[in-house]
Amino acid sequence: MKAKLLVLAMCVASAFSASAQEHEVYMTISPTSLQTTETDDDWRDYDDSYFTAASLGYNCLFAVNDRLIIAPGVRATYLWGNEDDGYSKIRNRASKLQALLNFKLRFRPSDTFRIEPYAGINFSYFVSGKQKLERSNVTVNIFDLKNYNRPNGGFQTGVDFAYNRLTFGLGCQLDITKFCSYTARSDRYSKYWLSGELKIGYRIK
Repeated sequence: MKAKLLVLAMCVASAFSASAQEHEVYMTISPTSLQTTETDDDWRDYDDSYFTAASLGYNCLFAVNDRLIIAPGVRATYLWGNEDDGYSKIRNRASKLQALLNFKLRFRPSDTFRIEPYAGINFSYFVSGKQKLERSNVTVNIFDLKNYNRPNGGFQTGVDFAYNRLTFGLGCQLDITKFCSYTARSDRYSKYWLSGELKIGYRIK
């Protein structure tokens, strides 16, 4: 299944790149959190989980006109973080593949400098997700549990600054689908991904 998804992502990227007017390769570093939304009457408080994420990505840029750009792309992301549940330290690790579609507006203050605010949607598929309990030295594949979801979807927004072929960007992503949920009597909660990101990239025509 993982191999099929990787091949599919490569095929989609190849199909878009053949007709793209610009190509962009980039990397991001992202402070990321797994936000908890509580809908229970229990006295317990569920903490958010915090991660650092690093990504490698590729975008195709199609200019509809001098102002509007459509930018489909793909990226691979690795996430890591640690937490303490009061009983044991927990080491969290995960990886995912993403397909993204952004709509950009391009502004040109000069011939060499461009400002490109954008917004778009994304689809993610988690390839792996593991938790290691350091006290017991046990590693758990979280996707063996029924309340975790590999596919996720959401939207992103931000702004890119392009100087000649170099790009720098600031952005954020918010998933609107549940990554995990738990229900037992009156005890209910759901978790959603939220991340900010710093980006550096390079464009080729």
